[in-house]
Amino acid sequence: MNYKRINNFKEAFEIKINLLVTGINVDLDDTKISFKKKVDALYSHTPYNYDKIPQEIILYHDENTKLPIVCNIRFNKKSPYRVFLKDNILLLKYEDNLYIIEPTRIGNLYDYQFSESIQILGVNLAGIVLSNYCHFVHDNKKCRFCEIDSNCFNVKAKSRVEILKHFKKIKTKKDIKYLSITSGNFNKDYDKMLVFFIDFIKEIKFINKDIKILLSLMPPSDDELLIKLKNVGCDMVAFNIEMLERKRFEKMVPGKNLLGYDLYVEKLKKAKSIFGAGNVYSNFVYGVQSLIKNRGDTFNGKEENDISLKGVKFLLKNGIIPLYTVYHTNGTNEIGDININIEKLINFSLDYGRLVLKSNLVDKDKKGVLFDLGSISNHVYNDAYILNKYYL
Repeated sequence: MNYKRINNFKEAFEIKINLLVTGINVDLDDTKISFKKKVDALYSHTPYNYDKIPQEIILYHDENTKLPIVCNIRFNKKSPYRVFLKDNILLLKYEDNLYIIEPTRIGNLYDYQFSESIQILGVNLAGIVLSNYCHFVHDNKKCRFCEIDSNCFNVKAKSRVEILKHFKKIKTKKDIKYLSITSGNFNKDYDKMLVFFIDFIKEIKFINKDIKILLSLMPPSDDELLIKLKNVGCDMVAFNIEMLERKRFEKMVPGKNLLGYDLYVEKLKKAKSIFGAGNVYSNFVYGVQSLIKNRGDTFNGKEENDISLKGVKFLLKNGIIPLYTVYHTNGTNEIGDININIEKLINFSLDYGRLVLKSNLVDKDKKGVLFDLGSISNHVYNDAYILNKYYL
């Protein structure tokens, strides 16, 4: 068989969507090639052979942005897509196609190793997950699609001193432009939790005043705290609504529903008034918006797209940028497998990219919706945006 490279951006985009939905079978008996390997994390979707599985693969290098399309590897031994090594070349096989791909590795895409405190999440993005504790899980109010390991019960916030020590090491890395901080739900009092992060981000900005920071968290009750958060240097916030329709929100995210759908939306609008249009984000899960009674076998591709596009338009109209995660499972949530229609997902993603581009909420010089292409490898919103911006 002849090896070939993925031919263009649109082809790479469509292959990435297929890989995120179906997962990837990995056969790496020969490990001469160097790659950034899987590490145990909050969502452990690859519970086998961590030492043999790359974290991600590079599918394509974009000429316009000079950045790569990167895809996260979710191991699935039943996937029709297989990654393997031959002649020390990393290959992706699908049917009769053999694509030459690349691993992400030190000196290739990343120049700083993973630590327990800070992870490099892409070409110019560092990430901090302060805690993988979620009180929703502890209180039996977790999101129905959630697969947080039950060990999160015992994990509290990591040492702020330790995190800042590691953060100083990447200060000199000129290519790290963004920092994503995920709060974790380690405190039921969201105001107290935000006070903690106000102090924490103040310390980070003292170390590196130029880095752009996104904080993902639950909305506080005291809106004045959001003003303080902005004043210490936080550039962007995300309140992730997850479900776009009120009735399904109530059933699918019982913990967040303690706050309520209407108040969640109100808090997003309030955050926009403080941080400005285009600096507030909200994620939803594609694949569960159309479910009936939280059953994976009730997925309806047309309804999924209709609900998702309606929600995207609503958020954009209010100056909030929607993000989306493609549903996947390792079998530990109550929904189970969903047979996502890949063609419908591709069509939705194309419409999403067009709508976000048309909204003008993303700065024209940015190379993605959130951060840049080549970061956040388990999502396709940046890929969809760049595809619309330059190629459609």
